[in-house]
Amino acid sequence: MTRRGLKRLLLVAVALPLLVRAVDRFSVLLWCGSTNLEVEFVITDGATGAPVPRACVAIHQEKGGFYEDKDEKEFLLVAGDDGRISKECPGSFCSGAKSTLGLSDTFKVYPPGWVVQVGADGYESSDNIIVNLPENYDKSRRSGDRKAKLIIPVALHKK
Repeated sequence: MTRRGLKRLLLVAVALPLLVRAVDRFSVLLWCGSTNLEVEFVITDGATGAPVPRACVAIHQEKGGFYEDKDEKEFLLVAGDDGRISKECPGSFCSGAKSTLGLSDTFKVYPPGWVVQVGADGYESSDNIIVNLPENYDKSRRSGDRKAKLIIPVALHKK
């Protein structure tokens, strides 16, 4: 191969991926919709990392929000022996962007307007946990057709 041919090959090898990346970044479909969001609390011992069985999750739901149940209310969830408890939030607002080439695909779910406090026998109660914060929008993951899951870890400390 001649020197000129080698330069052309090198130019194509560098330019083609850049061109594909540019097309992918600038040709994007923005979308919004709804999904059934499962919010799961994983309650562990802050010192050992072991599950805290039968921990209580007290939830105050603010009025409005981004899913079907928009009423203000309070309710209690009790974790199992594995320290986990979840609640489904049907019709949660979600959005994203998908590139024409499919190389990038973002997904965000807007969690419910919950203020949560977690406690268990022998442990100090957690500080208030605000679920609907921007830092949680990107933590949700698709978990099936029209389903998503947000895992919220909570570490409790013994009294």
